[in-house]
Amino acid sequence: MNKFAIYHKHLVSLIAIFLTLLTISSVEAAKPKNIKKLLETRQCKGCNLKNADLSGLHLQQTNLQDAKLEGANLNGADLRGAFLKDADLTEADLRNARLEDANLEDVKLDRAKLNNTVVNYRTLIGQKWRLVLEIINGKSNKNLQKADLAGANFDGLDLRNFDFQGANLQGASFQGALLKGTNFQ
Repeated sequence: MNKFAIYHKHLVSLIAIFLTLLTISSVEAAKPKNIKKLLETRQCKGCNLKNADLSGLHLQQTNLQDAKLEGANLNGADLRGAFLKDADLTEADLRNARLEDANLEDVKLDRAKLNNTVVNYRTLIGQKWRLVLEIINGKSNKNLQKADLAGANFDGLDLRNFDFQGANLQGASFQGALLKGTNFQ
């Protein structure tokens, strides 16, 4: 095979890969009309906001019930008083987000980044995720025997000498975490 044929074959392969990725990302990405609707009306019940960049936005009192926010960037977003019941926030970035007085009942937070996320006693959130937030933000004790922590994202945390004996850690992530002396029995 000559150089031109090899070059042509690789070029065709690269174009095919590019078109596939373009198709996949357009299917998975938030629809611009949904982002516009959210910003204009503060109502986006059931909207597809997958992978949307909503970082730093003021989204107080918004209705995001049943919204698809998987992989969304909400880093530093102000979601005080937001209605997020039944929303899917799997792998969302909620670092530094303000969620005081928000309704997070039955949300999916698996592998979400929750470092420095602010909640208060009026934030409606399941006991499991409140505990995960306490661990991530250094406000829990180290005895977490038999705790349900499935799907939690503990990446990069200092969890030295924590006791997770009998805890449900299915799907939890510990990438780059400090784990010396940690009990996982």
